[in-house]
Amino acid sequence: HLSDAKKAQQNLESSFKHLESTKKRFAKEWAEADKATQQAEKTESDLNATRLDVEKAKQHAHARTHTTEECRNDYAAELQKYNKEQNLFYYSEIPQIFKKLQDMDEQRIRRLAEGYCQFSDIEKKVLPIISKCLEGISSAGTKIDEKQDSILFIEQHKSGFERPGDVEFEDYSQGIKPATSDSSLNPPKVRAKLWPFSKKHHKISHAEKHMPPAAEDFSHLPPEQRKKRLQAKIDDITKELQKTQDQSDALEKMKGVYEQNPQMGDPSSLEPQITETAQNIGRLRGELAKYE
Repeated sequence: HLSDAKKAQQNLESSFKHLESTKKRFAKEWAEADKATQQAEKTESDLNATRLDVEKAKQHAHARTHTTEECRNDYAAELQKYNKEQNLFYYSEIPQIFKKLQDMDEQRIRRLAEGYCQFSDIEKKVLPIISKCLEGISSAGTKIDEKQDSILFIEQHKSGFERPGDVEFEDYSQGIKPATSDSSLNPPKVRAKLWPFSKKHHKISHAEKHMPPAAEDFSHLPPEQRKKRLQAKIDDITKELQKTQDQSDALEKMKGVYEQNPQMGDPSSLEPQITETAQNIGRLRGELAKYE
């Protein structure tokens, strides 16, 4: 709609420029005609002028006057045309464009109001759900036992290492030999110390970067963590072993049924599954013995 208004205004401006051009041409021709008329009157009153000069001056003035009348008529027609277009612009086109803009804005307001109403309705519907969730959060918060949580955290992460004993006195003087000999002091023993809160403990040395991967028996873990991982591994193997054993028992029973009733199936068809199950049982028992 704004583009329509801009286009209509450009058309009116173009028409006004054409009107101004016609007006200027009329003014110019009128000035030339007036000048020619004055010159003809001057020539006619001049006693030295010939009849030919007078006729020539009158014809020139008449031609200029005729051209001026044509320009005047063009200017009047263009003025009438512009006034008509101007009235059409201000009394018809612009009001229609403003009416369309008003309708569009009212439609936008109505849609926005409907959106607010819809948002409010949806909010009312989900508000009980949100309230219930908040009540659940509050209820869970009141049931939190910080003491129990800290104990669980300690149980999950305790290392099981023994506390270090007292540092013994190392008497280097006992290693000194007679001065006449070529021997020297024995080098002091360097004891590796693991500090729980040292930043150096978290740095990875060049040797650690090239260490072999974690051992299958979890020997790379602290004692308590290793114990938990081993127990979890044993539980998994035991569960899988029990499942495989049940499968083996079921196959043996099915084989017995086939042997008693050959019409139900061929007992030899179960041999591959029985063999595979037996191998799995042996493998799982070996793994269980390794971790126990």
